[in-house]
Amino acid sequence: MIDSSSIEVNRRRKRAKTDRLDVTKLVGLVARHLAGERDAFSVVSVPDPEAEDLRHLGRELKLLKKDRTRVSHRIKGLLANQGLTIDTKKDPVAQLDAMRLWNGEPLPGHLRDRLVH
Repeated sequence: MIDSSSIEVNRRRKRAKTDRLDVTKLVGLVARHLAGERDAFSVVSVPDPEAEDLRHLGRELKLLKKDRTRVSHRIKGLLANQGLTIDTKKDPVAQLDAMRLWNGEPLPGHLRDRLVH
């Protein structure tokens, strides 16, 4: 497959957009590529279904790490609004139980429930 963004066009002038012109341009690019000019266009290799299936694990891991960071930042932000900090390496629920606001009161119930959730 050929990456469509690698087809050369003159950006400074208007051009007609027809399939005939596009095919002519593609044939010229393929001829240049076969003649040895490797920079004529970018070739996109489509992975086989097994290779694509193996990539899902990495994609899922990346998504989970992003979600973990988002949730961690949200928790720290909610606590920062109360003037508190949390150590993410220790048990967070035990830390929430021990936390006190500036006036010595425990965390409000709904906030605590939201943080535990």
